[in-house]
Amino acid sequence: MFAYGQTGSGKTFTMAGTEENPGLIPLSMHQVFETVRTAGGNKKFVFKASMMEIYDEKIYDLLSNRKQVLLRSSAVKGAKQLKFQGLTEHSVATEGEAMALLQAGLGQKTTAANYKHDHSSRSHTVFKLQIESAEVTSRLENFTSASLMLVDLAGSEAAHRNETEFGKKEGISINLSLLTLKNVVHDLVAKNMPRFRESLLTRLLEPSLSGSNTAFVSVICNILPVAQNKRDTEHTLDFGTSASAIELNPQQNRDSVASSDLGKLQALLEEMEKEKSLSGQEQMVLRSQLEDYEMMVEDLKRSMISPETLEAAEEAQRCKDAELALVKADKDTMEELLMEQMEQNLQKAEELQETLQRMASMESKQKDAAQQLALAKQESDALARQHLEATEALEAKAQQAEALEAERKEAATSIEAAHQAAAALEAKLQQQDAIAKAKESSLAEMAAERERLEAEAAAQEAAIKEHAANAAQK
Repeated sequence: MFAYGQTGSGKTFTMAGTEENPGLIPLSMHQVFETVRTAGGNKKFVFKASMMEIYDEKIYDLLSNRKQVLLRSSAVKGAKQLKFQGLTEHSVATEGEAMALLQAGLGQKTTAANYKHDHSSRSHTVFKLQIESAEVTSRLENFTSASLMLVDLAGSEAAHRNETEFGKKEGISINLSLLTLKNVVHDLVAKNMPRFRESLLTRLLEPSLSGSNTAFVSVICNILPVAQNKRDTEHTLDFGTSASAIELNPQQNRDSVASSDLGKLQALLEEMEKEKSLSGQEQMVLRSQLEDYEMMVEDLKRSMISPETLEAAEEAQRCKDAELALVKADKDTMEELLMEQMEQNLQKAEELQETLQRMASMESKQKDAAQQLALAKQESDALARQHLEATEALEAKAQQAEALEAERKEAATSIEAAHQAAAALEAKLQQQDAIAKAKESSLAEMAAERERLEAEAAAQEAAIKEHAANAAQK
């Protein structure tokens, strides 16, 4: 069973699904173990699961740290048989164990971002379940061996639209692999000789598609119902139509059954029954071998799965699930407590951060205030110097005013003296008026002299007044 379609069309979701919406692989596992539950009491089963991926034409074991696996094929009576050299097979007893292996393998699967989405499958993934069954009585009867292969193909894509060169290279490798598969399908429908060996994918699917030892092949075609994807949708549906036309002619491969673990055990038991007819010492030796073989049979019986063992395993699984639920509840409680403590710590951290921010803001404000204070002090010192200079200038101007006032007083004293001199002269003139009458000529001269003196006195008084006015203005 495999899913085919373009990238981003939901192939991985179709095959693996989710816990709420299981895909075809979980549903197939459920159906397989449901068959075990309804089987008869003597019917025993052995299940072995493996998971691998084809990436860049190499096979890797997804359940063994991506160890590389070599694919060997051989033809037995015309039927192809595959051997995976280095692939680890894990015995599974319950559906839960199978699903745990599936999840572990998906965790190792190669994914990367491409132009469609961030988790594109970059490889072809194969989940393989080997199924062996037999009816166990005194011997093993009606035993069969079959394989269920569930394949999640990588999607075809427009490789040139990937951004990185590595992504383009991956896209080209995927497209070449899918193209080879498509060519093989068309050759099978046209009854031509298919070229299975051109890619690892077609070599892996050769036993399934060749029709000789495959009972059923189911092809799921995933499409995107968008107009811009019309061409990819047509190619996908064309592939599905071609695949549905392949004719299968399944035949039971008894050699394959004989090579299985149950077949080998049956051969040993038959050989032991033949050897039981021997006598003497050979019987003693064979009895010891028989005891060893019977112990191996008991061990194999214990490893086989029947409805009873499946029920016991499921009961043990339920007990484990209950214990796991208790542990999970304790874990959830611890996580809640831890979350509360983390929230409290986060709140305290936020408060501390706010306090630190406030302190940083206060320190910044203090620094700003100190800078402003320093600037104010500088301005104050400058103003003090200016005040001192102004005081000194005022004192100098006051001294100049005092000097001018002294000069004004001296000028006033000189004017007063001039007035007194003029008064004395007037008196003298009055005294000599009588004499002047006698001496008119002398008097005229004296009068002229007096006018001259008065004019000079007036000029001196005007000068003094002007000087006093200038001093008062200063």
